[in-house]
Order: sequence, then C-alpha cells, then structure tokens
Amino acid sequence: MTKYLAPMLVAAVLAIASTARAAYPTLFGPTGGAALPTGDVIMQNELDVAVDYYNERDNNSVPVRANYGIIRGLEIGGLFDFRQHDQAWGVNAKYALPLFGFGGLALGGFYNATTNGDDKGSQIYLVDTMPFTKADTGVLLRGTLGVNYTWTDLAATGKNNGVRAYIGADATFPGINNAMLLAEYQIRTSSVPDARSVASVAVRYPFTPSLSAQVGFTNADPIGLIGTRDYRVFVGASLALGGTTTPVAKRGSTTTEVVPDVCQ
Repeated sequence: MTKYLAPMLVAAVLAIASTARAAYPTLFGPTGGAALPTGDVIMQNELDVAVDYYNERDNNSVPVRANYGIIRGLEIGGLFDFRQHDQAWGVNAKYALPLFGFGGLALGGFYNATTNGDDKGSQIYLVDTMPFTKADTGVLLRGTLGVNYTWTDLAATGKNNGVRAYIGADATFPGINNAMLLAEYQIRTSSVPDARSVASVAVRYPFTPSLSAQVGFTNADPIGLIGTRDYRVFVGASLALGGTTTPVAKRGSTTTEVVPDVCQ
C-alpha cells in the first residue's frame, strides 16, 4: 500500500497553493531537522503539513505530519505513519521559552506508538538553536544543542528510559533560493535500546515561500527516536498554510517564527 500512497500524498501537497511560508516538521513530529527537534516554532494560526516516503528496510513508511501554531510561541501537532507491516501515530507539542534572550530556546515533548500497542515511546526535550552568522553575510549558519529524556516500551526490549544529548547544524544559501543543508547527531546510551547513535543528513529546497521539498537519510526509528543499525533514505514535501499573527523573526532564523518578545 505504501508504494502507491506515497506518490499520491506528496502530489497532493505539491498541488496546493498558499501565501504562508515554508517550515518543516521532522519525520516524527515537531518542527526541526530530519529527525530531531530544533528551537524553531511556527507562527500562531499557521498549519504545516508534511508527507515523506521513508525507505525502511523491512517496513517502508509514509509519515504524514501536521503542526499548528495554537498560540503565540506554542505549536502542537500529530503524526500518522502508514507503514508496510503496521501503523503508527503520535502527538507532540513545543513552546518557545522566553529565557535569557537565547537564539531559539524551546521545551517540548511527544508520544508515538504503533496502533497495535506493541511499541510505545515518549520524550521531553530542551533545545536551543542559535545563529553563527547573519543572512546578509552570505551563508547563514546555525547550530543546535539539545537534551532529551526518553521512555520506551518496545515488544523486543521491554521498558527502558534514559537521557541523551544531541547536536545539529544547518547552512542556508541565499544564492540558491535559500536551499538548506542540515546534519544532526544524537549520542547513543545503553539505558535506551539504541543500536547506534542517531545520525541524519538532509537537503531542503523551497520552491515558494510556502512549499519545500527535502531528501536525505537517517537511522532514526519513530518510536522513541531510537538509533537503528540501518541508514535509510527519505524524500518528501512540506506545505505551510495560514499564519495570521504578525510574523516575528528569531535572531538568525531562516524562517519566520513567533516567539515571546523577550526572545527576539
């Protein structure tokens, strides 16, 4: 089913037009990189929808995600993952913290599970995304530093929990229509059933201010963001709709986001 569902859903996203800006949910929910959240938060009343095809070795999937800016500085979202052998769903939320004037400090969490209830995972995280350069200098470079506490309850490994730190970096190229190259890495820990550290690389290209596409690879699993042994390719598109609050740009951000005034 996923072989036919992926092209249809991606085509549907590409066919819709809007006047909002482009943002990108992770493969598993909140706004961020390929798999790991960043400090970015979408605008109030904005709806971001993304569809990707994720080439898992034994369970190819089509994760459909949607995030909504419910109030200023707060996004909530959901996930439904059409997988070859089972289905998965999830919910998430992220809030931009008005602390210390850091570039993009946010607190968030998610819960993901298979529909049959065999595998479940939840996480809370604190993440900061800060610029190293300004857009008017040429290439905009940003760095991300995060830490999370993860609970997993998996059929294969039972119940586990632990703390993991992660880093990320992205470079936006104004001369190439603001195309972005990003990479991320999450440290492996023995207290969570990681086979390997999570690592991802992706390229994103905005066709319009509201529509972007991405291609990349990662070894992250949607349940608990566990690092698997296999790196798999994903490709998809994201569309941003609406956003009625006056946009406020974070320092150094490549996207227009709404954050509490003290964070500007």
